[in-house]
Amino acid sequence: MNIAIFGGSFDPPHVGHVNIIRQCLKTLDITKFIVVVAYQNRLKKTCRFQAEKRLLWMQALLQNIAQEIALTQSPSILCSDYEVKRQKPIPTIETIKYFKELYQPQKIYCVIGEDNLTTLDKWVQFNELISLVEFVVIHRNHVAQPHCFNDMPLKLRYLPHTCDISSTTIMQNFVLHQTNIPLCIREYIQYEYNRIN
Repeated sequence: MNIAIFGGSFDPPHVGHVNIIRQCLKTLDITKFIVVVAYQNRLKKTCRFQAEKRLLWMQALLQNIAQEIALTQSPSILCSDYEVKRQKPIPTIETIKYFKELYQPQKIYCVIGEDNLTTLDKWVQFNELISLVEFVVIHRNHVAQPHCFNDMPLKLRYLPHTCDISSTTIMQNFVLHQTNIPLCIREYIQYEYNRIN
């Protein structure tokens, strides 16, 4: 069994996330695709939306994707509440170890945006982390690849990013960018956005 883990704040979830998930399901040789909603990103001070809301939105979004692919022999997809339930920022290494013990996979892919490469060597227990996973890096045109990994046994696999949108861009002008939020969850996010603004 091979698994892929895609962690993030998903603050809010958007079509870029959907495209990444679909691309991984199509491209990677995996049995299970796991989306892990972070309670709080360790590198960001706050999230705009509560962790429980972001988790519910991602669960609804993944249910929608699962229904779309139900007739194919795609990997199973699930949304994990592992980090949200712990109510604190969790280092990636802990999440990886949790799923490694739970599923005993032969291979673990860790899906990250290319912008994460610039700080990857600062992640908690980085050397152990790179021994446990192969990173699937979602390429972004505006991000320069760091050269600090040349002498490390780091496994990187690149996939192109097909939708250059971010949660930050959406929240900077919600009215303009709300069409980048999937229809199945747009109304809920719109309601929550209006409530807090």
